[in-house]
Amino acid sequence: MLRILVTAGSTEVPIDRVRAITNIFKGRTGTEIALALADASRETEVTLLTSNKPLAITTIPLPSNFDARSWERYTNLHVEAYRTFDELAERLECEVTRGAYDIIIHSAAVSDYRVAAVHKRNARGELVPVTTAGKMSSQHEQLFLELAQTPKLVERMRRAWRFTGMLVQFKLEVGCTDDELLARARTALERSNGDLVVANCLEWARDAAYLVERNGTSTRIPRSELARTLVDRCGAYSRTKRSR
Repeated sequence: MLRILVTAGSTEVPIDRVRAITNIFKGRTGTEIALALADASRETEVTLLTSNKPLAITTIPLPSNFDARSWERYTNLHVEAYRTFDELAERLECEVTRGAYDIIIHSAAVSDYRVAAVHKRNARGELVPVTTAGKMSSQHEQLFLELAQTPKLVERMRRAWRFTGMLVQFKLEVGCTDDELLARARTALERSNGDLVVANCLEWARDAAYLVERNGTSTRIPRSELARTLVDRCGAYSRTKRSR
């Protein structure tokens, strides 16, 4: 049995009890990959950690004459939800350190910063803290958010959590050339000690993607072929592992 963990969606970092900072991504790519993996082989067990569990459920292709037996097609797909950065970090650490997975595909758009503090100006123009324990008042004319960098979860996979399987990560940039994108993807791969980076730019992310290998080589593929390509790569990894 090949066991694969896929992350999808986006994390939130709270400002107060009712407000949060997040990003624009909904988890469609990761969901497509997880479904393709689960559909490719009954000998593959897929866990999808996503911030958008309803998308995963409604994306499953069901026949018009649906009955309960239709779900048997995806009994090897397990969907779990998270919302915040801390929830994803905690769940990933738990899942990875128990050593259950052969492959991790980390496509979630994870927050780069968390809210360290919120400030306002007092009558003397000095910045003073605002309590965020409940819901901040909407009467403040200005508020100042202090952001602190979050740890890179993908860089914890090998070093902190001792993952030894195949590690696939994603790298998205905005407004850069292809050469700049590939250079940043290679740097990200070196930092995580991963095996493969799926890299693209926001401007053309729906059309294409680069696959950047550990040895530095890269291949550009149509976006429509991404899930199938990763299924093939996972299958090749599994065959190589079995032959050892």
